[in-house]
Amino acid sequence: MKHISEETLDLSDSQIIEEILPLLSTLDWSVRENVLQLLQRISTERQIKTTSKAAVLNQLIGDRYLFFNIGSLQSTDLLKRAATVQTIATFVKDDATMAFIDNELYEKISHALLLYVDLEADVRSYIEDWQFVEPVRYATDAILTLLRDERFHMEDCKKVFRVLANKIVTSSTLYVGKEQDVLSETFLYLLSIHLDEKMIEDFLVRIPKFIQKQQNKLERKEAYYLKRNVYQFLTIFHVYLYRQNPHHSLLNSVAHCLEKTVSL
Repeated sequence: MKHISEETLDLSDSQIIEEILPLLSTLDWSVRENVLQLLQRISTERQIKTTSKAAVLNQLIGDRYLFFNIGSLQSTDLLKRAATVQTIATFVKDDATMAFIDNELYEKISHALLLYVDLEADVRSYIEDWQFVEPVRYATDAILTLLRDERFHMEDCKKVFRVLANKIVTSSTLYVGKEQDVLSETFLYLLSIHLDEKMIEDFLVRIPKFIQKQQNKLERKEAYYLKRNVYQFLTIFHVYLYRQNPHHSLLNSVAHCLEKTVSL
């Protein structure tokens, strides 16, 4: 693939959809990075019509990309899904694009991202030869952007929290990217708009009990991943809470959960 240039952005809808998007499945790291950079340029390029960007988003949230072989584990299929969700995050973070995206597509994107997070079983952060993939980070980042849109339904805060919270207690991989930071930031935003602190407190109470039950079921490495992921989240979330005065009441709950987790 040629390097990005000004001429590269002179693309039709069909060229983007039929020639560029399929390259998201590449196993070549350098090509993947070049494609992601190109799609980032496309997402913010004012010369490209919003209708074209909407067409790209409609493709990305479908079975050919975001849900491609969803459920597969330890497979190269993850690279395509992860690159897809990273691209979606890039598109929805462009204010000018989202301002002209209609309500129907906004709802479709929101639903697709939450469903993706719920269904994605392969949440590896880093893979040799691919480097960082971080599907949970980019999906959460995109969801956080959509939460800040005036079209977000406040009554969905609980659902969003439940889906994202499930990704904290994972034992299949060790998070080494920025997943925990983005999750913490998203939870704080949910608290600021509608989420009841009690819901997070209840979740924190359940975490040590869940870890204890899983220790007898998991292999040693998986048990370590679970405990370490929870420990990292609690530590980072505690820092985020400390910086946010309105939610200092949760600090004790986080500290108590952290203490119990460490002692297991």
